[in-house]
Parts: sequence; structure tokens; C-alpha cells
Amino acid sequence: MKNTAVKVMLFICVANVLSLLALVTVTHYTHLFTLNGAADYSFVLMVWFWLLTTLIYLAQPGSGSTIQVVGEKNLQRVDDQQQASKLNVCLKLFLSSIPAALFCLLTIEL
Repeated sequence: MKNTAVKVMLFICVANVLSLLALVTVTHYTHLFTLNGAADYSFVLMVWFWLLTTLIYLAQPGSGSTIQVVGEKNLQRVDDQQQASKLNVCLKLFLSSIPAALFCLLTIEL
């Protein structure tokens, strides 16, 4: 359990750092977004992670699969493993959006 938590925390940190670097690079060179403060960057990162999570969750498995399955039980087991793997990735991506969402909420000026 402890090893899994460490892996998830590492994934969250790496995903946030890489996404922030990509966002800063895109905004610096293209002026695509007019982001002024840190709260703007965190909001875009939060929306990015939510969008990516939704797209992965709603994605249908490819029809060009070369897996040959014998029997109905094996087919169900492969489908369950694919669904569990997809949910695992979606959960990690959603958890990656939490630091950005918290920063966004904490920097709201009333």
C-alpha cells in the first residue's frame, strides 16, 4: 500500500511539473493564452487534467486488437483488466488536478 501511494504521489508531481512546463512554453512562444498570474496557470492546468481524464475515460477500446481469446470467460477477464487499467489512469489524472484546484481556490480574491 505504501509503495502504491508513493508511486501515485510521484506521478502527480511529475504530471504537474511537465504540464506546467508545457503550458509555460506554449504561452511564451505562441501567445495563445493571455495568462497573467499563477492562478490563471493553475486554472488552465486543472481544466487540462479534467479534459484529459474525461477523454481517456470515454475512449472506446481499439477495434484493431490482435488479442485472440478462447472462450467467454477469458474475454470477460481481458475486458475487466482493460477497464481497471483505464480507471487507474483516470484516477491518477484526476488526483493530479487537485493541487491546481486547491491553488486556484486559495488564491481567489474577494
